Amino acid sequence: MSTLLIFLVILVLGLVLGNLFMFSGKINASESINIAVDPDKVFAAIIDLRDNLAWHPRLQTKDECAHEFSDASDQKGSRWKWSSKKIGTGELTNVSLDRPHSIVQNVQFLRPRHYQIQKTWQFEADGSGTKVTCNLAGRMPFVWRIFAGKTKHMLAGDCRYGLELLRQKLDPTAPRMKLTFSGISVFPAMTCAMHPFVGSFDEMRTTMRDVYPKLAQAAAVDGDGDGEAAAEFRTAAIYNKVNFKTNQVDLELVAPTAKSQVEGFTVKSYPAGMFCQIVLAGNYDFLDLAWTQAFRYLQINKLKFDWRRPAMDVYQKSLFDCDDPDEYITCLYLPVKG
Repeated sequence: MSTLLIFLVILVLGLVLGNLFMFSGKINASESINIAVDPDKVFAAIIDLRDNLAWHPRLQTKDECAHEFSDASDQKGSRWKWSSKKIGTGELTNVSLDRPHSIVQNVQFLRPRHYQIQKTWQFEADGSGTKVTCNLAGRMPFVWRIFAGKTKHMLAGDCRYGLELLRQKLDPTAPRMKLTFSGISVFPAMTCAMHPFVGSFDEMRTTMRDVYPKLAQAAAVDGDGDGEAAAEFRTAAIYNKVNFKTNQVDLELVAPTAKSQVEGFTVKSYPAGMFCQIVLAGNYDFLDLAWTQAFRYLQINKLKFDWRRPAMDVYQKSLFDCDDPDEYITCLYLPVKG
């Protein structure tokens, strides 16, 4: 046996054993939300699988998807099958019902990876509303165990997104949130007044509230805070590094300007580039959810994030422009490879 062949055999065995002992393949996640309606109403919205089309997280990108339902879509044993080139193929079944306390569903993902999870919904009366908890439990097949962590994160993000959409559907007084997946576009070159920041996410929010009004005012040519005439926004955040494990972020707070010098701030030019745009209409509390779904959009559309370039939040309509958080408009720009 040649040295190369021996090496390949050892490598394959190492990968197999490593996959077996280093990765359990378990998927466990839980998300909760309070909805200001009674448990019966929430129970009915979830058990009726046809009704799920209005708020299911995987259907919000509006990709072509074929659906097949049981004759009765709101009973024990009711089944929903879906098939899409982008979001994949799968099947959801109502397994157990305990009105209005709990629902157990089985979800089989058939493509692009074959695995299944159990989804358990629990409903608890909470004052004038309902605490809704969704628990996900499953295990990736042996060959896919290495992807369990990534899959868990993706499913947890989908679960939270779905819960927010469900709350909006059932409660007209709930905070409004809408994501629009705009696709690929070229963001033009720009010149901005810039303030650097390195610190925690909490410190970042405090700094933004303090710096942005001063930054936009200083960047304005005529002193009215409009900044560069050609710009469609007043302020933006350009992310150089984000570390969720340490809760630290390295970014640049910017405001477009036509000035060559801006007192108190650095003037910096940024090149044009190819980005994937996702628009969040709603409160900043939904920004982390929007970013999770933005990366999900890249995945299902087989787009490659370009780690060599920074991502951006562009605040087209912010707390400095309106008093109602439901009216905030934030554009997320993810740099992608051509």
